[in-house]
Amino acid sequence: MNAELKKLLGKINALKVSATRVAKALDKKTAETTWLYLVWTYVTESSLLEGLPTMTDDVVKFFWNGTRPPNLSKEQIQEMVNEAAALSLLKTSLDGGVPLSTELIRELHATLASGIDDRRGGKFRQEESNSPKKEGVLSRIIPWGKKKAPEVPPKEETPEEPPREKYVPPMPSEIPALMEHALMERARMTEEGVHSALVAIYLHAEICRITPFDEENDRVARLVMNYHLLSDGFPLTIVEGNEFSLPLYVETLKIARETGILEPFQIVMTNVVHYSLEGFLRIAK
Repeated sequence: MNAELKKLLGKINALKVSATRVAKALDKKTAETTWLYLVWTYVTESSLLEGLPTMTDDVVKFFWNGTRPPNLSKEQIQEMVNEAAALSLLKTSLDGGVPLSTELIRELHATLASGIDDRRGGKFRQEESNSPKKEGVLSRIIPWGKKKAPEVPPKEETPEEPPREKYVPPMPSEIPALMEHALMERARMTEEGVHSALVAIYLHAEICRITPFDEENDRVARLVMNYHLLSDGFPLTIVEGNEFSLPLYVETLKIARETGILEPFQIVMTNVVHYSLEGFLRIAK
């Protein structure tokens, strides 16, 4: 295992002990309020990942008193409502002991698609074109930080990198078996003692590789990742959509999806889990 990754997992283990202790000490009302705030933050950051101009304060006001966020269309607001509903379904399923299955994953997708694309909601890709309708965050071209023009032009021009070939997901007929295999791998990895964060990150990357739905695959992948983490006592894990986190998330996820090399994505996402634990402790204490 990469030394950096091993160090991060050690930090996560220590923080998880503190987070578990704090969570157990919360009274019911405080626990519910903390969960709601994390949900609103999750929705904000997920919307930013998808390119929607949202701020946490606007999202909180919307869910608290119905104040419509500025610069968002009716469909974009529906997306936020649906994601909050999907998180509620996730928590209800966990609290009720509902196991992670392809049926639950499809139900999560149907919740995300409600009122937007009910015809495709909860249904695996069927198009023979073998191409999803919309790739979400993975379709975004994100620069690695802010680039400044050099004061003196270089003597030799650097040749441009060849364009990356468009990813071609598995055929629609393969999706059910691949999804079941991903869940079987989750069970195997868990039984073998693989760290929960790494199992969750595998699920995220594998769902994006399979691309089971026409739309919202990355949103579904983050929800499934959180199902696994929440089931092992972690707080809600939130991928931030700021200018630093977004490029790292998108590019390493593309690498994992297109090449099967998980390590860069594992490092980025273990940091995300680490930051989310720290965020929970700041809010809940």
